[in-house]
Amino acid sequence: CMKQLTSLLLNDNRFSGVIHPGWGHYLSNIRDIDLGGNRLEGSLPDSIQNWGQSLELLSLRDNLLTGEIPMGLQKLKKLVELQLDGNIFTGSNIFEIMTSLPQLQLVTLHANSFTGSIPLLLQSSGDSMNKLEELWLNDNFMTSLPQL
Repeated sequence: CMKQLTSLLLNDNRFSGVIHPGWGHYLSNIRDIDLGGNRLEGSLPDSIQNWGQSLELLSLRDNLLTGEIPMGLQKLKKLVELQLDGNIFTGSNIFEIMTSLPQLQLVTLHANSFTGSIPLLLQSSGDSMNKLEELWLNDNFMTSLPQL
């Protein structure tokens, strides 16, 4: 059942509702998932960690998603692009998750409700963030810049 599918691009449609916990279970070879620009709501399921160990692009931008990002996201070690902008995500655990994803090059987190201090990602995480090229954090509720 769709085990050979490598790209699932459903962006900019009118999908609505929550992301079911079983969604993505049969997408073992998936590299690209784009659900951006829809009307998805609720929190991300913990089962996001099972969305394919080959996943390189995860775009959930411009939806109505809420809550903290599940820690299971850090198991998607091949992620290169993570686009979560334009939602209502909260908390500050996203930084801990990012330091566990060594392939990240682009992370868009702008226009959410993330809080806390911006950690010195590159200094505190050693070599784990050395591929990061772009990090968008504008339009959140961050309270302080890292001490350089």
